[in-house]
Amino acid sequence: MGTKIRLSAEEKRLLQTERFILTKNRILQKAMLLFGELKTAFDQQLNGIDLPVGTASAKISKGENYQGLPWIMLDHPRYFNKEETIAIRSFFWWGNFFSITLQLSGEAKQTAAPKIIQQFKKLRKGGYAICVNNDPWQHDMEKGNYRSLKKMKQKDFITLIEEKAFIKLAACIELKKWEKMKKPMTAKFSELVNFLR
Repeated sequence: MGTKIRLSAEEKRLLQTERFILTKNRILQKAMLLFGELKTAFDQQLNGIDLPVGTASAKISKGENYQGLPWIMLDHPRYFNKEETIAIRSFFWWGNFFSITLQLSGEAKQTAAPKIIQQFKKLRKGGYAICVNNDPWQHDMEKGNYRSLKKMKQKDFITLIEEKAFIKLAACIELKKWEKMKKPMTAKFSELVNFLR
């Protein structure tokens, strides 16, 4: 016979109220709307950029369990195959942050790398971090995944760019800045999309 599965007092309290789940659902719906508005703003900035044939249209995805928490993601542009990746990913992670990430591999990485290296000081000033993990599909900003450029020497940045199979640059915006997040996200997109020109 199995053990009794007990709820804590806090779990019992939440179980007996609809308000938390209904509020959560409204927040996620509003986040989806925000990402729809970002997609429209990003569309305008992608005009005139020569993306590879086969680049897919923008995609907004959502889920309930990235490290146990709900998330929403916009990939725009998005081009993924075995040899090359070109993506700018906007990410909302419940309880953590909004982020925007440039991810490149293959020919796109080789083409953009000199431009990215040249912009190190600007990226550092802009609050960016670089992925140091060997897995490009991790999104949290922990030390094992990212290092802030503010805490990095330029020579270490160059070594990472040159030696890793991919480049992944990210910037975060605090959730408390919800009402104002579109402006900085759009500005960061503009900075990142310039590496694709």
